[in-house]
Amino acid sequence: MLASLLNSGIIGLDIGSSSIKIAILSKKSVASYRLDNCDIAVYDKECFSESGEILEFDYVQDAVAKLLDKHKIKPRNVVMGIPHRLITQDNISLSNDIPADEQNYQLEVEANRMLPPGVAASFDYFLTKNTAQTNSNSSTTFSILSTAKNLVDDRVDILSINKRSKPIIVDSDAYAALRNTHYVWKNEGAVDQVRVLLHLGHSGSYMFVIYNQDVIYQQNLVTHGIQLTQTIMRYYDLPYIEAETKKVSQNLPAGYNEDLLLPYLENTVIDVYQGVQNFFSTSSLSRVDGIYISGGHGLIEGLAVQIAKKTHITTQLFNPFLGLLRNSNIDESLLRKNMPVYTTAIGLALRGLDN
Repeated sequence: MLASLLNSGIIGLDIGSSSIKIAILSKKSVASYRLDNCDIAVYDKECFSESGEILEFDYVQDAVAKLLDKHKIKPRNVVMGIPHRLITQDNISLSNDIPADEQNYQLEVEANRMLPPGVAASFDYFLTKNTAQTNSNSSTTFSILSTAKNLVDDRVDILSINKRSKPIIVDSDAYAALRNTHYVWKNEGAVDQVRVLLHLGHSGSYMFVIYNQDVIYQQNLVTHGIQLTQTIMRYYDLPYIEAETKKVSQNLPAGYNEDLLLPYLENTVIDVYQGVQNFFSTSSLSRVDGIYISGGHGLIEGLAVQIAKKTHITTQLFNPFLGLLRNSNIDESLLRKNMPVYTTAIGLALRGLDN
């Protein structure tokens, strides 16, 4: 997953379970970035299995190609996302005395060990901390992200027909969202703030507690978008794509809000509330200064208000565009309408520019 890049401009490509999002960023100075463009394409069929495999490869490949061609994108490097739920994570400590080649080999061995026997791994890693030893030696602790290589290869192959776009990194979608929050909050100069990021996706949702730019707690959430879609399918006897389309457009019969949406909102709010309480029970910190919602499922009407009411914590949609310069051709009203949807795509592009 790791690679070196040029900083001439990066596409963040978020191929989600219900839509494709792109964000195109360029680096204007050491710490200044410009949003050159962003867009979204919604699927009109079910394209992914629950295990993350692509069911409609040609369709997804064509949809990505059309989205890139629509904006006449020049040759660019691409950072792609893979659902965090498909990733296994663990830590490993290695002595600083071993050569770099041996260190890389040990990381690869550990990444393969984390998956079932016979499943080849694709992996990423980052440094977590240095640990001083009493015998004057030291070790470095790495956090390894490991996933099945075929899942990564399939996503990379999506770009094989687009010769102008080169995939260089495949990253966790949730960690990409986190990277976007780090960039925004660092520019805000937030100090000693305890903030919660709720990344609410179609097929997976996660809660991260961030203190001074460090993730100090995280957990998976039980509720996510496809569950509401499946409830609509059963209740109204609709096929998947029609249920998903009607959910997004809120074009459902009278009684939908009371019979389906409100119970789902209540379950989501309880899920978040319990996550916050779990954090308090494991931390010496006894406060949260704000909750921020990212991901397309965060657009459900009334969700932020209900979370704030239940947790008594200020809750708002995360704005992934703060601190970014803008191309003058970008429709600002479109940005405001779909703010949290682009959090992962922008985080992916930032990974490429900062790598």
